[in-house]
Formats: sequence, structure tokens, C-alpha cells
Amino acid sequence: MGTNFSFVNEKLEKRILELDKKLDLLIEEYHDINPNIEFYHSEIDNYKLHMAKTSCGWKPIFQKTDKYSSLKEMKKFYFDNISDYVIKDEYGDEYSWDDFVERVVDFAKDDLEAKCHSEVGRDCYLDDDGYCFIRGEFS
Repeated sequence: MGTNFSFVNEKLEKRILELDKKLDLLIEEYHDINPNIEFYHSEIDNYKLHMAKTSCGWKPIFQKTDKYSSLKEMKKFYFDNISDYVIKDEYGDEYSWDDFVERVVDFAKDDLEAKCHSEVGRDCYLDDDGYCFIRGEFS
């Protein structure tokens, strides 16, 4: 079990969550008419960009997106978009960049036995500073 972290656009989050509930009802009602309606539902999640996950026994894993593919780029994205996005964990706790570094980036840095996901055959790579990024989605 681990903890997920995301950039969240709070301006959109409340409205999208309201629309998401309405869309769930429409999917239930109209799924037989248009099975592709679930695809549109997945597009709503653009207000949130998954950043990383921490799990005991593992080094943190970061998610590559079309916005960033390294920790340096992730930091730049955060500060370039600080008026639109906040960093939150899956429990709703908010983090500054420095808090995120302390809680996530430095997670397991002193654990010599912590594994890197790239060591176990996942579709991962190490950025220029040695942080493990995964291509594609994960939870």
C-alpha cells in the first residue's frame, strides 16, 4: 500500500466533481445506447495530474506526463502554474514544493534496500538526476 500525489487544479475540481456525478447517472441511463460514453467520462480527469507514489520498501516513482518527464521539469511546471495547481495526496492533504520534496522526493533515500521500479522490468526510466519515472498510468 502506498500514497499517491497529484497536481490538482482546485478551481476546476469542485465543478468537475459535480459534473462527474451527473455524468455517472447519464452513463447508467444511456450506456446501452452509446457504449462510448465512458470514454468521455475519462476525459474529465484533466484537472488532476498524477505526480508520484510512495510505498514502503520502494524508492518513489514519478509519472511522466505530456507536461513533464523529469523532476526538474515537474518543479518548473509547478512554479509556472502555481496559481492554478496545488499538490495534494490522495487523502486531500496539501503540500508546498518543499514539503513534497521532504515527503516524496526524499522518501526512502536512506534505505539502502529500497528497490527502484526500473529494476523490476516496469516501463520506467531514470531522469538525469536518477529519479525513477514511469511511462503511462499507474496507481
